[in-house]
Amino acid sequence: SEGAGAGYLVTDFAIPQTDRGWGKNRIIHFFNSSSYDRSELVEITVWDWPGDVERIEISDMNGNTILHQVISDKAQQHPERAYWGHKYIKLLIVARVPACGYSTYLLKERSLTDAKVTFYDGPRIEKPDNQYILENNYIKVVLDSKDASIVSFVDKADNRELVDTNRAAGIFRLIEEDTEKGMTSWVVGRHMNIYDLNQFVKVKEASLNQDQLRQWVTYSIQFRESRLEVEISLDYNSCKLDYNVECEWLERPEKNVFIPQLNFHMPLADKCSQYKYDIPFGTIVREALNIDQPGNSWVLALPDSSEGNSLRIVTNTKYGFRGFDNSLSLTLIRSSYDPDPYPENGIQKFQFAVELIDPHDNKALINKAFDYSHPIGYVPGTKHEGELPLEQGFLSIKEGSVAVSTVKVPEDKNNKQMIIRVYEVMGTDTTAVFKLASPVAKAWYVDINEKELSGNDIVIEGNLVKADVKAHSIACICVEL
Repeated sequence: SEGAGAGYLVTDFAIPQTDRGWGKNRIIHFFNSSSYDRSELVEITVWDWPGDVERIEISDMNGNTILHQVISDKAQQHPERAYWGHKYIKLLIVARVPACGYSTYLLKERSLTDAKVTFYDGPRIEKPDNQYILENNYIKVVLDSKDASIVSFVDKADNRELVDTNRAAGIFRLIEEDTEKGMTSWVVGRHMNIYDLNQFVKVKEASLNQDQLRQWVTYSIQFRESRLEVEISLDYNSCKLDYNVECEWLERPEKNVFIPQLNFHMPLADKCSQYKYDIPFGTIVREALNIDQPGNSWVLALPDSSEGNSLRIVTNTKYGFRGFDNSLSLTLIRSSYDPDPYPENGIQKFQFAVELIDPHDNKALINKAFDYSHPIGYVPGTKHEGELPLEQGFLSIKEGSVAVSTVKVPEDKNNKQMIIRVYEVMGTDTTAVFKLASPVAKAWYVDINEKELSGNDIVIEGNLVKADVKAHSIACICVEL
């Protein structure tokens, strides 16, 4: 297994996952780029593991058994699905990783005396597939069995329905844009014709056991010259309904007639006159408009009357959103024809999610979107000597309504210094408290060009740094260890 997986998933911009271990005991290091601790499901690939998949056990650095789920072990039984002569299995692991740090986990084979024996004890009764239900402690989502559209999205905290049950929700649409305005690479045209692609859905798999760490439904859509492969999933501790999509897009525009667009659409139960978007260094509220508007990664509905949670669409690669007609829409692909006549043709992969969240908590909105765009990464490891502990965080925000924009070395490249750039997100003056991994010698404010500012009132207490940040402002702090 040593060296297996070279280049695997690099085309998906993942961290290289070349295996370094061997045998039944494997070491895995997880990495968190967020400025706060995270605990979430992480999908890992294990290469050429010679043990019994049913007896896999994951433990943390203290020997505590960690929840996991095998989501694909078919390559063990079907070598034709292996990768360059190597077999693999895919697992979900509940990994906890400190802020801006790493943690270490061990995969091994349970002894036979500890292995649980499972057997099927349910009645052999065939049930109608009228609906597919994805449910955890936070949300309940019901998909139509015919077209996989969302017929219900319930916030279990107050049992409130969040989608318009009279309109098809969670659907993919093929839109023909008007080309009258020209500049098709830069201007989204008027929506002339809109086609519901979910009418062509063919459901392929449904794994709906609520005892699983992840539930999912997969389906395909064949339309015109193109094809969609979609996985909708819900994790056990998540408020997000995740969409993982592969699209073979072969639609061509007709010059001066129409531009084809792939779009995702989410009608809402509440009336919404305004929508919130994320922008550099904060958020912005915009009126409902029947045009695409830019966001770094999300658009959020702001109900006129509801005080509870709301829905947003969050992405990691798309930035064209539309909040209009009490609905959320996401532009996925547009086949413009000038200056490049065929810029989008080919196989494309992308992810987005429909998330239940507090619309007024800007810090949570920004942090959770960052997490979505920066999932916990991992690399296989080996047993060896070293000075660092098995788990450690290097920088965390303990208090304050700020979000991190940048952590970097100064431009003069002083090895003992770092620049922390943050911005205030809630519209109030705050004191940001940073915790570092080692004692701090001194800290001071700098401007955007990293020149020291006068009036330094930063407080240092051991490895803690306390800095005041004005409402809606940016603060740059130089820390010397």
